[in-house]
Amino acid sequence: MVEPNESETPAASSESVDAGVLMEEIVDILKLINYEESFLSAKGFKPLTRAQFSIQGANPSEQFIYFTALASWLLQINGSQASFNKYDDPSTVANSIIVEMKKFGIDLDLPPGKLRGGHGEGPCLVLLSLAKRALQTKKFKFGKPIFPKESEMEGEVIEDDEEGEIVDEAIQEEEEEAIFAEVAAGQAVNQVEEEGFRQNAPVWSSIDPNEWLLEVERVAPRLKLPVDPTGGDIREWRAHLEQTKLLKENIEKDFPDVELKLRRIADDLSKAVERIGSQEKKINLSMGEIAGDYRNQANRLNDVTTRYKQVNENVAELSAQYQQLGEKIEDYQQKIEMQGKMVTNISPLQAIKEGLKLLKVEGKDMELRSAVLSHALFQSKLKEKSTNDA
Repeated sequence: MVEPNESETPAASSESVDAGVLMEEIVDILKLINYEESFLSAKGFKPLTRAQFSIQGANPSEQFIYFTALASWLLQINGSQASFNKYDDPSTVANSIIVEMKKFGIDLDLPPGKLRGGHGEGPCLVLLSLAKRALQTKKFKFGKPIFPKESEMEGEVIEDDEEGEIVDEAIQEEEEEAIFAEVAAGQAVNQVEEEGFRQNAPVWSSIDPNEWLLEVERVAPRLKLPVDPTGGDIREWRAHLEQTKLLKENIEKDFPDVELKLRRIADDLSKAVERIGSQEKKINLSMGEIAGDYRNQANRLNDVTTRYKQVNENVAELSAQYQQLGEKIEDYQQKIEMQGKMVTNISPLQAIKEGLKLLKVEGKDMELRSAVLSHALFQSKLKEKSTNDA
């Protein structure tokens, strides 16, 4: 496993990497932070496999619960207080995980919908980012690799039977490659008959057996399976192979009975479909007249509906015209009322009469004043004349 780079973002580092490769790196990092004791023993989950979250499992609900629990544990290692329940809404849980990661400065360009499935590239990117951050939080540092010396490698002996099988398989593959190389070198491209003859003819190896044994002794120690220091099973693929063989035997055992039952079900379904088809034909024949009447009534209903719409449109137009005429009538009525009020109003006449009365009174006053003035003038003239005569 390569040491994670602090400046490398998960989104940028896994653009061309599939979920299976990401899952392998996740398992390696989790083993470094001792997730077997801290997480598996405490939570009661099974150990992670290389395809745990890379593909959809048999039970998607349990797969999402496992992903949620593992993400919550990694968040708590990084200092978050977030915790999720298996009864929480998946959309809420996915949003909360992305929000908590943004608090740590981990910004993944992922919609929450990619996390609800619990498998695929999205969940693997989230777990890988949190696992790398957990390594930094725990201040984990990779030591220098220790390589075995050449003398120790030559002195080792393969003790495991499975290791011997791997060596035999490697030897067999090399022999087959050498055979195919010799056959390919000796074939003539333009001679079809000779080519067929050489393909069917026996092939003999030209390699010295002693040199071959020396090469096997030199390479065999390097093919020895190392012991996993984290306690994992290095022969996990064999268990999967055995399980696959067992499942294949069970399928071959149960296949005849299941096939017979499925054929019976298929026959019953075909008979039921035939019966349904015949009943449908009978119903169509018996309901022909009623269906014709229904069509006629439906056509009449369409005609009536069309006429009803037209009448409604005419009524709407007439209503608009009636409203306009009503507004005009109201305007005329207001004008008539104003003219009537102006005709029947006698207040101007009364004002004129009162004005005439005032004029008469003022005229009398003026006459009286003029008489007094003329008398006073006459008196003064008489006095002047008397004084002149004297």
